[in-house]
Amino acid sequence: MNKNSHRLPPLTALKTFEVVARHQQLKTAANELFVTTSAVSRQIKQLEEFLGVDLFDRSKRSIELNDAGTYYAGELKKIFDHVYQATQQVMSKNERNTLHIRTSMMSFTQRWLMPRLFQFQQDNPSLDIQLTSSSVINESDFDRNPVDIGLTREPFDEAHFVCEPIMQEQLIVVCSPALQSKHPIGKVTDLADHRLITTTSRPKLWSTYFHEEGSGDIKINTHTQLAHFFLAIEAAVASLEVALVPLPLVTNDIDSGRLVAPLARALPSGEHYYAVYKYKSNTEHNVQKFVTWLKVQTDQVN
Repeated sequence: MNKNSHRLPPLTALKTFEVVARHQQLKTAANELFVTTSAVSRQIKQLEEFLGVDLFDRSKRSIELNDAGTYYAGELKKIFDHVYQATQQVMSKNERNTLHIRTSMMSFTQRWLMPRLFQFQQDNPSLDIQLTSSSVINESDFDRNPVDIGLTREPFDEAHFVCEPIMQEQLIVVCSPALQSKHPIGKVTDLADHRLITTTSRPKLWSTYFHEEGSGDIKINTHTQLAHFFLAIEAAVASLEVALVPLPLVTNDIDSGRLVAPLARALPSGEHYYAVYKYKSNTEHNVQKFVTWLKVQTDQVN
């Protein structure tokens, strides 16, 4: 008999395994748990040693649930879902009226949503807002976390969910006034003589832009690669490089003169931003209130 047969596994290791099993990628799991990849690996190893079985098939570049891991992950999902539901029932008895929002669009949230969110709160003083972020949003966020509505760029077609487009993304070329004064950009082909800021989250954006503008043969001269649009925007303000970013994120910067849009025309990227939610008896009214407000705000942009 396994010496651990009458004991529960370490709870931290169980939670870590649940996240890894869901993503089947150590790095993504580590990001969600806000720990290092090596810490995740240690927790998985600890759980496997406790159980006396391997839960994953491992290769140099990937991990994949084996039969034991698949079974165990399925059973744990039922348990965690039950614990979550029980917890929500207990907490709801004393919890204030709260709308839980999760976003996977950090730049949109920081540059566009946050400056406007205070107005929603002022108009709804009895409603608390809890805003969190993650790299992706999926069904499990709503099942195991206190999430009422998700903001995402990825279409969401899960059953029992509503996925409403709230904004069509339009891209615009921006640079500092100093750059435009020293090395003017008057047409798309002038960009071939400039260093272009790229975002690692959307690495093909410049190629798509040039193709849509009929200048697909332009050689892209990149110098700075940054993770998010909000970093690219600040880099454009601070340096002599050119960024391609969603128009709503830089409207205030253009109006204030921190940035200029030398080519003026904004180009639809073909992408949309979505509000994702499912109906819940205790949050439906608040969700609809926020979505309606959000559409009013985005209609002013679209």
